[in-house]
Amino acid sequence: FARLKHKGLWRDDMPLVLLLTGPSGTGKTLLARTLAEAFLGRPIKELEGSGQYRIFHMSFFSLMEDQKSFFGPPKGIVGTGDLPELLKEWPNAVVLLDEVEKAHPSFARALLKVFGENGAVYDPRTGKDVPTTNATFILTSNLGKEFITDHDISRGNPDQDYRCEEYAQIHKDMKKALKEPLVDGRPNFFMESELRSRVIDVLPFIHFSPKEVEEGVRRFLAYEAKTFAKGPEFKNAMLAWDPSVVPFLAAEYQRRREEGLRGVQVQLQVRVREVVQTAIEANLLESFGAVVLRTPHPLDNDGSGRLDARLVPPSGIARSARSALVQDGGRQRAEGTVDGSFASWVWGSESTPQASATNSDGGHASAWFSDKTWDVARDWDWSLTWQQVREFLWEWRFPLAIFVAMVFASSSAPVLGAVASSTAMAAPAASAPAATLGTAGAAAATAWLPSIV
Repeated sequence: FARLKHKGLWRDDMPLVLLLTGPSGTGKTLLARTLAEAFLGRPIKELEGSGQYRIFHMSFFSLMEDQKSFFGPPKGIVGTGDLPELLKEWPNAVVLLDEVEKAHPSFARALLKVFGENGAVYDPRTGKDVPTTNATFILTSNLGKEFITDHDISRGNPDQDYRCEEYAQIHKDMKKALKEPLVDGRPNFFMESELRSRVIDVLPFIHFSPKEVEEGVRRFLAYEAKTFAKGPEFKNAMLAWDPSVVPFLAAEYQRRREEGLRGVQVQLQVRVREVVQTAIEANLLESFGAVVLRTPHPLDNDGSGRLDARLVPPSGIARSARSALVQDGGRQRAEGTVDGSFASWVWGSESTPQASATNSDGGHASAWFSDKTWDVARDWDWSLTWQQVREFLWEWRFPLAIFVAMVFASSSAPVLGAVASSTAMAAPAASAPAATLGTAGAAAATAWLPSIV
């Protein structure tokens, strides 16, 4: 159905309505954003900014009165609604109704006209119907997440055909479950057959396999690396990691499976940024330096623990190591050499070593795991030293000025007192000659004056 819509072959008298259901954090919203980009041919940020891709969080419409703000007031009453205003501006909009089962049950009947053949929504401002046939409605829901989890699929290699057959069975069972009044013990928003018949397809989302979780962790780490490289608040640091970090962070998925990959990403950001922030606060991470993540040793009993890291100064990083991340067959790769620290980091490769890292003494990176202390490689740099001195003087300029003034005042007080005493003793001796000189000068001046007579 998505391919038909993308190629312009979908029927023109009915909107495309898809239901994405399953556990939280399994990629439902991400798929909706990807479909919006494919259908509308623009980056998702532009679509969100213009309103052509719109998310309605249906948990905010849990009361019957909320229909007035979503659809607009009934005929004869002045007002407007969010949905008709959106479709008047963007008839081909992609509309995401997030967690649709949390809306008031009356919404199920109100959506029949919107999703049906020759679908439309009444616009109270103009008194006319606004067509919905060119729009795409994507509904997300958590209904059936326990039902999906109970299947407990051991996916193994996702390329095997029987996995597709098993997913087809889940797809069939999910559609059957949506016919019941209750799903997982909760009221079924899609209980009415009229609404189910207007939903073109139901896509159950199952839990991720270990390999998929690790691939997600690599993507999250690559995103963090780009954020650090662009952020002055992170010292524009370069981020790399030992291969053992990926499964270490991916293990969080098994502890928070109900949160999906969203929980893994949150915990990853907290742990990684905690390491970087600690290094910054301790003045161990220099601007444009590198942070190489590694796993703690030994691990805690449950396999958890805090990340450790090795810090590399800018002088230890070759310029070629700062090349941008490039795609290499779906794998994120940072190419370059690092003098005495690490040579090339490859993330996601199975056939080749994921890191060719050595210490300055020629030992392999596994030697880093001997303790959990910070390893800081520093070369003496006079320019850096003078820069730090200048920064210190500038930051403490006012207290230093006051201190210098006080020292000058205390040291110059005895000298000024001695000068004042010697001046007072010399004053009487100099008064008599001054008077004689004054009398003689007066007489000479009188003799010089010509006679007026």
